[in-house]
Amino acid sequence: MLILCLHKCPKTHKLFTRLSMALSKSVILLQDEETESDRLMAEKEMKEALEKEAEIQRLKEECEELKKRKQEMQLQTLKYIPYREFLERVLKLTKFTNVDELTGYLENLLYIRDQLYQRETQVQEHMEQQKKACQSLKDNHNLLLLQKNNHLSQLQTELEKARSEALIWERQWNQIQETAAKKTLELGQITYATLNLFEMAGGVTGVGGLHIHDTEKQLEMSCLEELAAYLR
Repeated sequence: MLILCLHKCPKTHKLFTRLSMALSKSVILLQDEETESDRLMAEKEMKEALEKEAEIQRLKEECEELKKRKQEMQLQTLKYIPYREFLERVLKLTKFTNVDELTGYLENLLYIRDQLYQRETQVQEHMEQQKKACQSLKDNHNLLLLQKNNHLSQLQTELEKARSEALIWERQWNQIQETAAKKTLELGQITYATLNLFEMAGGVTGVGGLHIHDTEKQLEMSCLEELAAYLR
């Protein structure tokens, strides 16, 4: 899963490459003094830091997906507004211009009165059913929206926790790099001091002598020279 995340997230893959290169350089510089346990610990910390970064990216993507679903649900809710307005609409009154029109209208009312009365009950029942259906749909929507909001809140909390832990690992990694730099500097100082001691004792480097970077041999020869001088 971590490898798949690295392929999908160029930034995470780039961070992985940089950390791998930095760790490789640090391991080479600390080969003479760093123990196997320290090396394994550094690799473990780097791996955990990368996993935390990948987890942060996954949580971000999941949060975006939840926001998108929430917007879609809100759009679906807006589609039911016209139906609600239609149910609230009342029959409009008609103005007549003469008696004949009014009489004809009244005659028509008498004719369709019974039919309207019969249909009124059906319409009322249908409206009640629509109200119940709308209320049920609204309740289900509110419940689902509440669940999504709770999930989103939980993910936000987990994201903040992951960011905090990633920051801690980043600080520890920086401390490891600083320690590696100090060890490298100390190693250089020891190498330089050993070379000076070797040359002061009459040692020769280069062609016909020891290699300039063979610190262990130089130190050994210097000790032998001092021991020989002491015995003389």
